[in-house]
Amino acid sequence: MFGIMIRHTYGGENSYMDHISPTGTGFLIFYDTNNAYDAGVANDAGTYRTVGCDFELGGLVDATPPSTRSALLDSIMRFFGIVINPGVKEGGLAGLPLKTLLGVMYPNPGIGVMSIRYQVAGVSDVSLCVYDAAGRLVRTIIKGACEPGCYTQVWDSRDDLGRRVPAGVYFVRFETDDYKKTEKAILLK
Repeated sequence: MFGIMIRHTYGGENSYMDHISPTGTGFLIFYDTNNAYDAGVANDAGTYRTVGCDFELGGLVDATPPSTRSALLDSIMRFFGIVINPGVKEGGLAGLPLKTLLGVMYPNPGIGVMSIRYQVAGVSDVSLCVYDAAGRLVRTIIKGACEPGCYTQVWDSRDDLGRRVPAGVYFVRFETDDYKKTEKAILLK
């Protein structure tokens, strides 16, 4: 879930904030150290996830690095399985990804080049391949051992022999030791 429970101080314009405390399967993620009350909760019900807090993000006070706002946003986005601005490989403020997943492919539809984002939660063999609409392997982008982290690979719309492929529908298949997902990619001319 959340790698850290953030304790914060608040300097927003509304000093009469509501208290919010977890119930049922919910859990505490934010605590106001000035007023000694619960300020944020999360719930992971398996089929859906929620986060609720009683403050304006802009009102969080950053006394010392790292940024409370940045750590908060990073933790929330990772809780929902979203990695902000992954580069070739990066570690976030909250550490390594909590789960393995195939992320965004962009632009999609695209012309010429498509970036494919993915993240790996643990050391794993990784395969990232492109198939045509008939199911034939067009391009192996990556195949081999991979360390935990967030990655972006680029498909230059070429096959394994370096030939540019025609416009059409393709399928990007991402597989690890414990995860498999296929997404549609559309190439335009």
